Amino acid sequence: MNNWAIQTIGFVGLLFSIISFQKKDRKGIIFFQILASSAYFLHYFLLGAVTGSLMNLLGAVRNCIFYNNDKGWANKIFWLYFFIGIYIICALFTWENSYSLLPLIGMIAGTVSFWVKNPKYTRLITLISRPCWFIYNLVSGSIPGTITEAFSIASVIIGIIRLDIQGSPSKQ
Repeated sequence: MNNWAIQTIGFVGLLFSIISFQKKDRKGIIFFQILASSAYFLHYFLLGAVTGSLMNLLGAVRNCIFYNNDKGWANKIFWLYFFIGIYIICALFTWENSYSLLPLIGMIAGTVSFWVKNPKYTRLITLISRPCWFIYNLVSGSIPGTITEAFSIASVIIGIIRLDIQGSPSKQ
């Protein structure tokens, strides 16, 4: 597959990621993050960025479970620790270099942010993971990934201002 097609898949992930943080409710955020993680799984896989690819595949699965945490089976603290443990194991098995730590840190912060039920805290904790992914994307050659993180940081900050600080009476 040519590089333009690979980068285009990443741009689809970028679109979903930006949309996610403009959603007012937690389920809206997580739904679009499922779509973004799925696109990035394929994007990183095609780039040969193994750690990023596997982390995003697991992120999509994690987000599906966290999306359903209003159901008894998915509302267990077990899932939070399970995914943190799985990320650590996957980082060890897909270790490429010291940059492999960045998606690990990003995914652990993302896991905590999607576990909390308050969308305000989801947005705030998400800011921890974004610089990690920004650097990983630069190193991996992911143009849309790098742009995604820049836009995501801006989108999260706008969401915090618009929804958490100012408040918004409109429905998302």
